[in-house]
Formats: sequence, structure tokens, C-alpha cells
Amino acid sequence: MPSNFNLALCLIALGRYDEAEAAMRKAIEPQPQSSQNYTYLAMIQILRGKPGAAMELAKQETDPFWRTYALALAHFANGERAEADAALKKLTASILRGRAK
Repeated sequence: MPSNFNLALCLIALGRYDEAEAAMRKAIEPQPQSSQNYTYLAMIQILRGKPGAAMELAKQETDPFWRTYALALAHFANGERAEADAALKKLTASILRGRAK
């Protein structure tokens, strides 16, 4: 899983989104509950100019922190500023709670 995940990140950076998506989907196969995979799939869709598809993928993210992060990005890409701001506020509160522990 980590090799496909890392490959996908490199391919995203290179702008090779079709290959990045394929690598990320391979990373998901053995461990569908692993965190961040759907966040990065959502980011690929945003970079492709498909914010609606990004929103659907963000909703599938298994980790609550990364789901909120992906939703903030997808809302912003969809032009939904209030929803993006609300997600960022939730994310910030989550980070601050973690630091207080």
C-alpha cells in the first residue's frame, strides 16, 4: 500500500492525474479503510476541475480529520465559501483540541 500511495503523490505533483488516480485506487484495494486515500482522490478531481466528483470522494474519506480537510477543499472548489469556512473552523478546532491534550 505505501508504495502505491507514495507513487500517487509523486504523480499528482507531476500533473499526471490519470496515473495518480490509478495508483491511489490500487493503494485502496488492500486497505479500503486506510486514511487519506479518498482525500487525495478528491484533490485529483479538484485539480482536474471536477469539484462535484471531489465532493463525493471527500465524503468517502474514512478518517474524520482528513474528511473534514477534503470537504473544505471540495466546498471551496465548488464555490461554496460558507461551507468551506465552516469545515475549516471545525478542522481548526480539532487541531487545537489535540494540542491541549
